[in-house]
Amino acid sequence: MTTLYSGDSHIYIWMLGDGSIGLVNPDTMVYDLVANFFGSPRDNVTPFTAIASNYSKKVMGLYIEDALIYFVFLRGNQAMIRKLQSDTLFDSKGFWL
Repeated sequence: MTTLYSGDSHIYIWMLGDGSIGLVNPDTMVYDLVANFFGSPRDNVTPFTAIASNYSKKVMGLYIEDALIYFVFLRGNQAMIRKLQSDTLFDSKGFWL
């Protein structure tokens, strides 16, 4: 579990293995499904990490596709935003050592 804010530990991230994640409330064991967060099951992606904030309903993740690193952002019910690491961090080369 990784959270962004102090006292914001009432959410767990459940990686479902098909590119989707669940945001789980541990008190009620109810979760919100974020389908295709890391891409569709047909995509050749490797999920790397995700962090979430229950307080402001934000989720950010990193994944690898075709040796390139991508960021994915979601806030509330808005559309997901996907960006290459090299486009987001302009000094980044976007390669693995």
